[in-house]
Amino acid sequence: MNELRPLLNSMVNQGIQRCVFPYERNGVRFSVVFTRESGENDRPLALLFGATGANPFAFIFYGALNLEFNTLIDREEYIRLRNYLGLNYDPARPFSTSAFLRNFADSGQIPNGANPLVVPEPHQVPAPARFVSDAERPYFHGWRQLSAGYQVSDRNYRRTLFSFGLACAEYCKKQHISSCWTAVERDAQRAVAPGGFPG
Repeated sequence: MNELRPLLNSMVNQGIQRCVFPYERNGVRFSVVFTRESGENDRPLALLFGATGANPFAFIFYGALNLEFNTLIDREEYIRLRNYLGLNYDPARPFSTSAFLRNFADSGQIPNGANPLVVPEPHQVPAPARFVSDAERPYFHGWRQLSAGYQVSDRNYRRTLFSFGLACAEYCKKQHISSCWTAVERDAQRAVAPGGFPG
């Protein structure tokens, strides 16, 4: 997906790990987070798409540095995406996630550069339910020091990774600190790293 190259180059040149921008298709508005810190060794890039509405949901595509993305999502996400876009089954023109990404690439909605002053707030980062914990809770609600013997779950690690970056996620994992989330906007807390984080 070479259409992402100018944005990726801008991020690399400025040392930016994550950026957020809107994408609209068929009247559905997505929040897209593009990150260089997916946590996946062979596919360090990730595109997180989040759709809002009565039944918000999110899905993710992992990509390699050559900007080739794995287009597989699970069946439930595929059906929800097709329904969100208002697409009916058409054997002559089947919908595919590859076609979705191609439309995204060709849409002209991908920014050419990243703004270092625009860092995604945690509630702007889509949370795919199969990858993270508390996906239905978009608002950051603070940090919790886990009791002795408890480890940060893989899903909570991913949520912290996508919302605060790799360095923060690794610190929290080592220090046994879990990120907490809420569905109530008024209970949201300021998105700051946990105490003691050196970054």
